[in-house]
Amino acid sequence: MKLFFKDADYEAFAFGLTYIKLNSDTAAIGEFDADNILVGASFGWDAWAFGLVYGNILNAEGGLDSLDGASSWEASAQYDLGGGATVNGGVRQTYDTLC
Repeated sequence: MKLFFKDADYEAFAFGLTYIKLNSDTAAIGEFDADNILVGASFGWDAWAFGLVYGNILNAEGGLDSLDGASSWEASAQYDLGGGATVNGGVRQTYDTLC
């Protein structure tokens, strides 16, 4: 597959979408409801792989009310050194947490 660069071969491409419904009505954790959506993509060629993911909390209520509309993202990269060894790196912005 040829994308972006002349003569560049991309060996892998992936896209994902995840929807999660969170809820609790226990005394130990507290009561809450929230919807969480995650979107991600990755691609790689030769020894390189790169990935991106974005998440957003929708309709948070109860104990998670302060997270309503909060978002999170991550960008990562990996280089395969061979023989099972890799070098990994990334940057992440996580959801705000409850204190």
